[in-house]
Amino acid sequence: MPAITKGFFDRAFLPSWAFKYHKNDPFWDRLLSGRSAHLVISSDAPAFYNKLAYFNAPLWVTQKMILSFCGFKPVTVKNIGSVKQFSEAKFAKEIEKIKKLASRI
Repeated sequence: MPAITKGFFDRAFLPSWAFKYHKNDPFWDRLLSGRSAHLVISSDAPAFYNKLAYFNAPLWVTQKMILSFCGFKPVTVKNIGSVKQFSEAKFAKEIEKIKKLASRI
């Protein structure tokens, strides 16, 4: 994940706003429950390679360790791989798909 994105999560999803730990047990309250999220993850490597070689690390960190931790459910995902090899037409087509996803929110 780009450092600027990680910095956003670190600064925006703060304790007492996104989650709250309990004093006497190891559990926490998910303060952003009732919300959903849609992730668009792009990569120069093919999507299957990210899954095989890196076990979908960007997805795992963002979906499970940040959004689900704070209460987002469901978290849906659109993986776009091999972006570097896209033609301009293919790139424009993917951008249109993302715009359609965003317009449903």
